[in-house]
Amino acid sequence: MFYFIQHFQTIMKQRKNTNNNHPDMPVDQQMLEDMKLDLCDIDITLNNVVACFSLGLRSGLTMDPVMLVMRGRNMEYKGARRVRIHLRRPACSANIYPGGKVTVIGNKSEDDAKMAARRIARSMQKILSKYPDICKQKLIKVKAVKVSMSNFQVTNVWAASKLPWDVRLPMFATQNRACSYEPELSSAITYQLTDPKACVRIFSSGSLVIQAPRIINIQAAISKIY
Repeated sequence: MFYFIQHFQTIMKQRKNTNNNHPDMPVDQQMLEDMKLDLCDIDITLNNVVACFSLGLRSGLTMDPVMLVMRGRNMEYKGARRVRIHLRRPACSANIYPGGKVTVIGNKSEDDAKMAARRIARSMQKILSKYPDICKQKLIKVKAVKVSMSNFQVTNVWAASKLPWDVRLPMFATQNRACSYEPELSSAITYQLTDPKACVRIFSSGSLVIQAPRIINIQAAISKIY
């Protein structure tokens, strides 16, 4: 919301400067009020928050995916490189790699991602303490394994929103060189933003699909597009 109000204030200043340069040009106060209401009423829906963390396994220690699936619950084997685990609350899934890295996908908020990470770390702690033979190390027999959640961070966020008007894609692409518009391949414009770092897909109906490394970048990107 802060970004929307700040952006609206910038528009007001630009409009005031334009009116000073052209005294005969009237200021449409009703339009400005409508823009302010539109900025405040824009809804943002988080569709997917991707996060990663580490189980804190000591150096040289790896897990056997086959044995992990046999001893764990709600897990499925996805090849020698990863194991997929599913959670009900929060409803999400995660990829567990032999080296101890975990990627959590499908959450709707950062709090849900943190909760899922804690539940997965706790579940892995119980499994590896009960069955230490899941882990292996060259020339060493593993008798005990310590697990702890560390280095948690949100790496990717997908969100959706909608502008209160339609967008003329050819005109928008012409006026913004950072856009990629190929109507033969896609019905949307791909807009790469560097500040804030984000990728926005813009449809002619005004719908937006935003991908960014942080949630705060989502709000800033929508404000800049507006």
